[in-house]
Amino acid sequence: MKNLIFYLFAVALTLSSCQTEDTLLTPENKDQSLQLDAQETGQNGLFGNTNRKGGDPLNYQVLENRLHWFSFITAKLLRHDAKYQAQFVTLLGAGSTIPASDIIGDGPFTSNFYNDFRVELINYINGVVPDPDDEPAKPPKPPLDLPGGFGPTPEMIADEIIDYLTNIHCVELYFPKGLDLVSTEPESITSTAHPLTGSMENEGYKRLYVGILDPDTSLVVVTFDATVNAAYLNDPLHTVVIVARPNRTAVTPEGPDCSYAQYSEIDFEDFLENIITP
Repeated sequence: MKNLIFYLFAVALTLSSCQTEDTLLTPENKDQSLQLDAQETGQNGLFGNTNRKGGDPLNYQVLENRLHWFSFITAKLLRHDAKYQAQFVTLLGAGSTIPASDIIGDGPFTSNFYNDFRVELINYINGVVPDPDDEPAKPPKPPLDLPGGFGPTPEMIADEIIDYLTNIHCVELYFPKGLDLVSTEPESITSTAHPLTGSMENEGYKRLYVGILDPDTSLVVVTFDATVNAAYLNDPLHTVVIVARPNRTAVTPEGPDCSYAQYSEIDFEDFLENIITP
């Protein structure tokens, strides 16, 4: 009889523990924009279930969120540093795209930009800058902690995101209106990402410089939510638009899998390409 009571007690305790764990992991209690598992490491990057190497399924919510952050921070750094403006113009040349690996990877121009990009990303993960009044519109923040209050550091998360963009996925920046930040003063820079659907529009973030100077002679900037589509691109007020998107290229044994079989029906280049009217 005592053995039976002990057995029933153990079963009840196990069921209670499972129920508590399920509650912690419900969508309401974890940020879907970055699904981390600190215990799964190895060939899949720092965190196992955030990419698709080794057969892991591609999480489109994670990919789109990170595309948004890539273009958002790039837009910020481009507008504030003339050195990066000149470098990006050189990288673009006569084309309209720049691979992520040429910007935050091992390219010849990227060491300083990589460092600044990483610092900005860590700050956004931490939520310490900028003043929310300056950037009320921005992508959802990658979470700092896993359920239960523990997890990787902001630096680890930032490094994993950069590796994800440069080594695990075939990501590029597309400039549908070109890039002329040296000879002109754009009224705004807008960042967005491919929606990973057949839609011809997606949410974006307009970085508007209001044209007045504060006592430190720096331009005042505010960010706004925007819907980026053909009409948006053809508005002359939107002088620079940056789109982060996957690039479907040939699969090579030494590189990432760029087949994107999950999106076999989508041509990523269709999104906002060749729609500028004279």
